[in-house]
Amino acid sequence: MTAQPTTTTDSSQPVKNARPSIVPILIIGVVIVLFMGFAIALIKTSAVPPDTGLAPDFTLTTYDGQPFKLSAQQGKITVINFWASWCNTCPGEAPILNTLWNDYQSKGIAMIGVAHLDNRDDSLSFMKQYTMRYPAAPDDGNHASDAYHIKQVPETYLVDQRGQIVYALHGPLDATSALAMRAKIDQLLASPPTGSPAKTS
Repeated sequence: MTAQPTTTTDSSQPVKNARPSIVPILIIGVVIVLFMGFAIALIKTSAVPPDTGLAPDFTLTTYDGQPFKLSAQQGKITVINFWASWCNTCPGEAPILNTLWNDYQSKGIAMIGVAHLDNRDDSLSFMKQYTMRYPAAPDDGNHASDAYHIKQVPETYLVDQRGQIVYALHGPLDATSALAMRAKIDQLLASPPTGSPAKTS
């Protein structure tokens, strides 16, 4: 009889894992997330405050507990002023805005002061010190500031009866810019824009 050859298994050879490693996949995922975050941050940084066009809508609650929604002001002229208690030039604006409010409140304009990145107690102290008589609200969550790409204060916007930005000032109000804004308000009161109100999202 011829002996049959026998086969042996070399147990010293490691058995290869057929499943691919998840480490490269995780690394790729992390890189993608980081890249997307960087791209979003870059877009936000490069965005500039608007000068014209439909005014971005926002909803706030004033310091005295009253709701304020910009789109609800359509049909009125609205002044939006972004400010903060830590702003060096905002104190100079307060009397100008107070006078503007006193002169035009009875004519139906709306006004809102939006406190940007400010402590509530500091905001209230500022309002008391400078006798702010027009409505003001904290920008909790920074939603209004983000909508207008606010990077510094003060910033002031004049919105017409159809919700369009018709005047924008990126810096402090002074006598000259206040006169320019008053002239625009008077023009809008005398000749309101016609057509259907602008749509807001």
